[in-house]
Amino acid sequence: MRYSIDWIPVSVVLSLLGLSLVPFLIAMPLWALILLGLIILLLKNAALAAQHNHAHLNVFKSKTLNFIYDLLLAQVTGYSTPEWELQHARGHHQSYLSPLEDLTSPIDAKTGQNLGLWSFTWQGTRKSFSEALQIAHQDRRKGKLKSTWALWGHLSLQILLTTFWILCNPLMGLCFFALSNLTCRAMLWWGTYWQHINAPCTQIYDASNTTIQPALNTLVFNNGYHTAHHEQAGLHWSLLPARTAAIREKIPDRCYRSDINFHLPFKETELAPENRL
Repeated sequence: MRYSIDWIPVSVVLSLLGLSLVPFLIAMPLWALILLGLIILLLKNAALAAQHNHAHLNVFKSKTLNFIYDLLLAQVTGYSTPEWELQHARGHHQSYLSPLEDLTSPIDAKTGQNLGLWSFTWQGTRKSFSEALQIAHQDRRKGKLKSTWALWGHLSLQILLTTFWILCNPLMGLCFFALSNLTCRAMLWWGTYWQHINAPCTQIYDASNTTIQPALNTLVFNNGYHTAHHEQAGLHWSLLPARTAAIREKIPDRCYRSDINFHLPFKETELAPENRL
């Protein structure tokens, strides 16, 4: 590993895969299956964050280990790492200061107004792969085929493995892999919404929202320190709190949020003083 602390996200991903396979091995009552499914969905927020970090800075030095990790991540999040690398690391991070061109922005390109949470979630969920594919096609027109091969290759393996789980146990495979991962794909955009809603996007330090809530950042491997991540996208997640402290005065008050939770974010342009950190 490049950073030894990455044993934590790797362990979370492996544990999630193990938990998803429990219903294949043990007969469980309905209430236990529902409880297990909800626990898995909660922890998939951590897996999404781990995959986000991995797409910016690969966990392992070995290409083989990174490839294996990519396959495991796809089975617990519903996303392939190449999709992250294209749509997010290249697409979003190169265009976040142009909200009307950025799929990750909650601003409607047609009206210039903020999208609602559900509209934004639906837009991101259904367009994410196509946007990644569009960037891959741009590479292909330049004679670079690696992006296209990686995107389609990883998707094929993802579908193949998911089909295998379904063939092993149709009901559990559909519930704990197919349906669970489709839900997880939508969950990503639910979380992305609060990171960017009402951010002015005039320069790096006001182009996203930051929260320093310990519980949330523990769950999402410091993705709450989003402004520091925008500033240095390749900076390891364990270093983001220190970087946030270093640039704290550069981040406008309105971009520090303490209202981040599992409810709808505030819709006001300016946060109320009591909701500022």
